[in-house]
Amino acid sequence: MKNIIGLLINSAMIGGDKMQHIKGFDAIRAVSVGLVILSHIGIVEAATNPLLVRFFSVFNASFGVRAFFVLSGFLITTLLLRRFGETGKVDIVDFMTRRAFRILPVYFVTLLSLAPLLYFGRVREAVEAAMYGLFFVYNFIPNELNVHYLSHLWSLGVEEQFYIIWPLVFSVFVLRRGWLISICLAVIFVCYWRMTSDYGPVTATHFPNRWTIPAVYPIAMGAMLAVIFEQEKIRVAARSLVANGATLCFATLLIMLPLIHMRESPVVEMLGAAGLTLLVGWIYLNQHRPTVENLDWGPIGYLGMISYGLYMYQGLLTGNGSYRSHPSWPPEPWIGAILTVPVAALSFHFFEKPISRLRIRFLSRQ
Repeated sequence: MKNIIGLLINSAMIGGDKMQHIKGFDAIRAVSVGLVILSHIGIVEAATNPLLVRFFSVFNASFGVRAFFVLSGFLITTLLLRRFGETGKVDIVDFMTRRAFRILPVYFVTLLSLAPLLYFGRVREAVEAAMYGLFFVYNFIPNELNVHYLSHLWSLGVEEQFYIIWPLVFSVFVLRRGWLISICLAVIFVCYWRMTSDYGPVTATHFPNRWTIPAVYPIAMGAMLAVIFEQEKIRVAARSLVANGATLCFATLLIMLPLIHMRESPVVEMLGAAGLTLLVGWIYLNQHRPTVENLDWGPIGYLGMISYGLYMYQGLLTGNGSYRSHPSWPPEPWIGAILTVPVAALSFHFFEKPISRLRIRFLSRQ
């Protein structure tokens, strides 16, 4: 069994971006998507034990999405920095092409899967919602147009909106790393200001907490960490500070702060995201430690590898919760969760990997 899982993990690695596989990150992905699915199948809501209720009030789908955001900002910015170091330029077309090959195939398959369901009357008509998804603006969808089996697309909207702007900003300030750090801090501050402001009547018609501002701040935190790690003047000090055990303890404390503080607030939420950012940095700088090497153990590492497909397909199959507008689709959330794993695995090996090979051939010709 162990050998089979190892073979699956090795075959699941998608190359083409010249980034060595970073141990421990798949564990973060696996835990994050696991929290999303657990929330959507109702386990979080069904908890009655006071300790579990408190635990799931922090570690839930929202926490999982924030972890994905931090990791995404860190990895994408690290990739931009490495490519600039290799080529001496910021190739925005190359970046967008790689991003499109990685994100769009599964994303559009998810949207196209609605066609037969709509044809056979299995889901509520959702043409308007699908259009919001098609243009990656689902985070701005009005409540009345939202359909729950597509509601998870809001997070992809936030990411893509950030990655349309960030490479352009990066290309302008790549030689002024201090400016990049300042821009990230400014984005985080503006998001905090928005989180603490009164949204007013818009809360009755939209999901303003999913708008780019303020939802983008964890991506900015991850991006800022990547820039700090590559900033010449502070790189050595920053890396030595983040890599030690005290930072791991501090990161854990920040992540657990909502459990200790016993009250949710924008400050506590942001501190938790800061803790996630430090945890990502600690794992990145401690690749040699057995603790980090074992994080991606067996099934955990594999689930992390296919986490993008898990996230995308679980929405369609679980309905992102118990809400139902049609009696026959989606299936019961727990059935949908079970179906999600083989669907994501098959998609990864027989759809995403061939697409990745096509990407490598296409970019090598370019």
